Amino acid sequence: MKSVLQDPELSLLQRCLLVSRLFGDESDLHFWTVASHYIQSFAQARQLSMSTAEVQAQSDGTQTSPQNHLDICHDVLCESSYFQKFQLDRVHLQEVKRSSYEHTKKCADQLLLLGQTDRAVQLLLETSADNSSYYCDSLKACLVTTITSSGPSQSTIKLVATNMIANGKLAEGVQLLCLIDKAADACRYLQTYGEWNRAAWLAKVRLSPAESSGCTEAMGRAPVLPAGQPQVQSHPGAAFPGLLLQSWRDAPQYEAL
Repeated sequence: MKSVLQDPELSLLQRCLLVSRLFGDESDLHFWTVASHYIQSFAQARQLSMSTAEVQAQSDGTQTSPQNHLDICHDVLCESSYFQKFQLDRVHLQEVKRSSYEHTKKCADQLLLLGQTDRAVQLLLETSADNSSYYCDSLKACLVTTITSSGPSQSTIKLVATNMIANGKLAEGVQLLCLIDKAADACRYLQTYGEWNRAAWLAKVRLSPAESSGCTEAMGRAPVLPAGQPQVQSHPGAAFPGLLLQSWRDAPQYEAL
């Protein structure tokens, strides 16, 4: 085993992965798997950016090979585009299998957060007239259909969303913010109320990769209490995202890994 670890053909990342497997350290194994993936991805991107203009011109007419993605078990640490596609496929599957109003409502809520407003409106309009939520769902469908992301309507909707969040209706307020393209504000509200997983999920499906990384990195800096309470104690998983994102930022410096 010593000779294997000292093998010059093994990179530092490979050694770290091997040691984590040997010791059965699951958290380290996840960390080095994700870190290795992104360090190598950044190194490859750097090599491509340093290619000559002639090579770039030739590659413009060719189709690149499919990118190797992290396994979806890594959840919000996967690439944004891959994660978004998985979430869309997942909600579409749930939509096909829905069998009750509650299930339909959950699908509509997810579609609104994912930006799939047209399909969400269709589901909202399926609410039967004898359902107690018929009036609210009909009004929501009208709102989603006629909403604009600029002008007085945006200010009014943002004010309503803020008031709803302040009065305990966090999910509803977040939905309204997403409807007017204020997903970044919605993520900050979710973080403020200790909803770190939901904030990371929303950031991954609605924000750019840079903004999403910033949202995830905040988990490594800010203390939290259970969801919905003020922040006063350390988040149990705080160290992992911060260390991982630091590895991503430093990736070009460690191309030899």
